[in-house]
Amino acid sequence: MQNYSLFVWSEPTAGQEDVYNDWYDNIHLDDVRAIPEFVRATRFVFASEAATPRKYLAVYDIETTEPTTIMARLTEAAQKMVISPALDYNSIILSLVRKI
Repeated sequence: MQNYSLFVWSEPTAGQEDVYNDWYDNIHLDDVRAIPEFVRATRFVFASEAATPRKYLAVYDIETTEPTTIMARLTEAAQKMVISPALDYNSIILSLVRKI
């Protein structure tokens, strides 16, 4: 089993920051962690926006022997997830990395 992390940068839609954070913390994290390989999730808000592409970052720790299928599984699972309109869907940036 290898260890990976999925970094997900995102932003709320204008004026929806509280709704976005409530949805992310109380619905979305559990939906993603329901995928067996996703073992942990941590969220961050950047103190300074000068050095980051987005204000919010979620880091998902993943354990898998099949890294090429992780994004496909996430995409498939996302079809069944409740996605809040408070998420600016166009702001999402994803990066899958392997721990060394």
